[in-house]
Amino acid sequence: GAVINASCLALMSLATELWQLGILFGGGIAIGTAMLGPLASTTVVTRWFDQQRGRAQGLVNMGGPAGGLLGAPLGGYLLQTYGWRSTVLVFSATTLIVIPAIWLVIRNRPEDLGQAPDGIARDPTPQDVSATTGVDAESGEWTTVGMFRFPGLWLLGLAIAAIASTG
Repeated sequence: GAVINASCLALMSLATELWQLGILFGGGIAIGTAMLGPLASTTVVTRWFDQQRGRAQGLVNMGGPAGGLLGAPLGGYLLQTYGWRSTVLVFSATTLIVIPAIWLVIRNRPEDLGQAPDGIARDPTPQDVSATTGVDAESGEWTTVGMFRFPGLWLLGLAIAAIASTG
């Protein structure tokens, strides 16, 4: 989805007719955004979280609006300073830069890292679980502080924010 978005943004900078922009944005960007949007993040969060899944999903879904919050002023500045063609090229390049970070950070299933859902190691001791995952050792549930300390949640949210700001 990110590759489709980046490609369509780059092609938009070369458009000479309005219908070309309509097809690239209305078709290509829409397909790319659907591929990397809420369905993808929901799937990853569902696989990684059992306890407090709703809270995790809420935090991850904040990535899109945060991307818009950051991307709009940047887009306005770039439009005013360099024009729309350069602006879509910058957003295309930003999307391409984020793709390797996503591949390095996001893992489809916790089993890929030898963990169970909620970031619990396969053979954890109670001290290890609460110190490294934010899961309360006694109840097995996520703590609010623990969720905010869990890097995987922030990285997923930041990746979505970066891509959402370019689309």
